[in-house]
Amino acid sequence: MEFDIADESERPDGALERQDSRNSVWESAKKLKKEFREVLVLKYIEDLSILEIANVLGKTQSNIKILLFRARNQLEKVHKN
Repeated sequence: MEFDIADESERPDGALERQDSRNSVWESAKKLKKEFREVLVLKYIEDLSILEIANVLGKTQSNIKILLFRARNQLEKVHKN
């Protein structure tokens, strides 16, 4: 007789841990400059492409890539503290 072991991601406590992690990251993101929060939300929450974000914000694609790079770095610093 074979038993399938449930994937960790399917367990209720795994879902709670992921939600706690998301909440923690969001709390850190709230501490960022508005410009950084905007690009992160558009990219990772709204799932827009670099081109779409550039159009929404009226900036070049290169500028959006730079903003995303800086925003991710700043988020990492804020989240670690």
